[in-house]
Amino acid sequence: MLEWLRAGVMPSGVILFESMRLLKPISEKFAFRDRTPRILTLQSTPRQAPSDKTITPSMPEAIDPSAGEQKLPLVPAPIGRSPDLPPDHDPWEPAPPPNLWQRWRRGWRLVLLLAILVAAYGKWRGGHDYAIVKEWRARRLAAAALEPDKNTPGQAAALLGKAALLAPHDPVVMRAMADFCEPRQDLMAIYALRQVLKAGPADPAVLERLCRLALDWGHPELADGATLQEWASAPAASLALTPLRLSAVWLASRGQSQEGEARLRQALTLAAGTPEALSLEIALSRLLLKAASQSGSATAAEEPLRRLSSVAYSPSAPLALRAESTRLLAGLLLHPTSRSFLTPVRADLLREAFLDLSRSVTDTDPAAAIEYQLSAVSVDLAATPGRRDELVRSVLEKAASASLDDRLATARWLNENGFPKEALALCEANPGEAGQVDWFTAQIDALYELGELDRATQLLAAPSQPLPPHLQQLFLYRLEKAAGRDEKSLAERRRELEQAAVRAQPNEMLSAATSLEKSGDPTTALQLYSALKNHPQAGLSARLGMVRCLEAMPDKSLDLIQALEDVLQLWPQSEQARNDLAYLHLLAGNPTAVDLESAVSLHAASPWFLPFRITAALRQLHQKDPSGALALLQAEPVRWERVRPGWQAVYAAILAANGKISEAKEITLRLADAPLRPEERKLMGPDGLPTGPLPHRK
Repeated sequence: MLEWLRAGVMPSGVILFESMRLLKPISEKFAFRDRTPRILTLQSTPRQAPSDKTITPSMPEAIDPSAGEQKLPLVPAPIGRSPDLPPDHDPWEPAPPPNLWQRWRRGWRLVLLLAILVAAYGKWRGGHDYAIVKEWRARRLAAAALEPDKNTPGQAAALLGKAALLAPHDPVVMRAMADFCEPRQDLMAIYALRQVLKAGPADPAVLERLCRLALDWGHPELADGATLQEWASAPAASLALTPLRLSAVWLASRGQSQEGEARLRQALTLAAGTPEALSLEIALSRLLLKAASQSGSATAAEEPLRRLSSVAYSPSAPLALRAESTRLLAGLLLHPTSRSFLTPVRADLLREAFLDLSRSVTDTDPAAAIEYQLSAVSVDLAATPGRRDELVRSVLEKAASASLDDRLATARWLNENGFPKEALALCEANPGEAGQVDWFTAQIDALYELGELDRATQLLAAPSQPLPPHLQQLFLYRLEKAAGRDEKSLAERRRELEQAAVRAQPNEMLSAATSLEKSGDPTTALQLYSALKNHPQAGLSARLGMVRCLEAMPDKSLDLIQALEDVLQLWPQSEQARNDLAYLHLLAGNPTAVDLESAVSLHAASPWFLPFRITAALRQLHQKDPSGALALLQAEPVRWERVRPGWQAVYAAILAANGKISEAKEITLRLADAPLRPEERKLMGPDGLPTGPLPHRK
């Protein structure tokens, strides 16, 4: 009990138990007891003759010397009775003991009153005190989880999971969760930081950390939009390095690549000679690579190639930055569109960079070491395709004497680089590992690439297969779809996949849905995302996935509108969702006042972001101002043949509304077989040209 008092809490259950224990002596004191004096009453019966033994009296005055005989000791008379009254010949009988009701009423009256008071206290503050106890317990679990000397990563994750269940909104617990998950690049770190912000006043450090993780990990939808907007609106000279870098990345993602590039270059100037300069070099290279891929110009890749090389080949650069820049450099040099940059000298430098990374992590991360070694072989494959067979043979010879983990990594690499036959042989050469999930998956992948669908199906249907149910059904669905099964069979398999996925963990279900989405099956992915849309943690990611899937279905405009509204319920600051919703409502001819205001405000905040410009121009066309709409779209040069077909249809409608019939006709001919929404195709009219401004519908 003293421990509870020191903690400053006293839950109602503890109060009741301690009160009963402490009041037990009191109840015993006040309980009924027969306290009537018990006095021995002698009977007037003749005494027997004394024996021959001499009796020594205990009271000398009780012996009458004149009588010559021994007398009995005198007994004091009962209290309240005259000593000279004759003794009562009737034995005294005590009063009968009280019954159960009387004993309870006399002894437990105080206990009952205290119990009522405790119950009233529990009703008044019991829930609050219980919450305090749970919070105290959760914080102790979270603190214990972050003691690396006492817990393995698995044990720490289990402790944090228990703490999160006890106090899912406690900022201390959520900070500990973020500290544990951030080094592992686990998205739970972002969700934990969002909970910290909900628990109290906004902490600038937490806001910066949240935005940094969300943008660096490729999830801008989970960042704090208001903070990013504030940074983007502030003068670049007034920002520190991290906000300056993050605002540049955010502006570039919204189409303002020139402003983002300018901010990154300014940040590089400020960070010259500091450790932050290398990370800024990588950030600027990412931005330049994205711009180069959009422009299609090979010369645009020269600057990021130079900047990445300066980090990847620098022996003084931190290991993590060297690894990141080397991977980016490999993605640039090994891409089919930029193979002209892969000269023998650059190939040698890149190969040696991967081998150096492998040597650096051999003792600390053997799995990463073998990945770097295989990446070096990938460089040789791209640089010298004539040595293809020789290189693969050397990889297999090395795998024969390698560890199981290295052989598994080799099997995966063979599958990824177009050697499924060799990957299958490597899997079959290790039959004892066939019961492991990773080996089994590599074997199924190889059979799928080789077209041996029936054999793969038999392995998946075997009772001894090690995959969890949702992965088993996912592979079976893919195999049946590749085999060209009828729609009825596929629909049944989709139902089984959905049922199995619902029983899996949310992250496993999201992974399965993402895999289906990337493999070109948005219909099945949509079903899995829909089952997760109300999950407290995975709900936002699932709803965004639903939006992506429905965007690939031109005939599902109403479902897409509903999905966007669902996203805004969880993420009301999402400007992209607001813009897309206004775009669809304008296409249908029934925009709300909110849609019209969003079209204006979003474009005003990001005038060079093409999605916002399209919606703002569509609003002008809806307001019967085609010249204003055309001015918006032609304010910045756009390669219209490379944007999505629906936006091209909007541009064609605006051109035709301004009398530019030939230019509009050229676009509509290009869109003859394009996947357009019904509302977008109506913009071009029955003869391929728009009939005029969008109608107002009620």
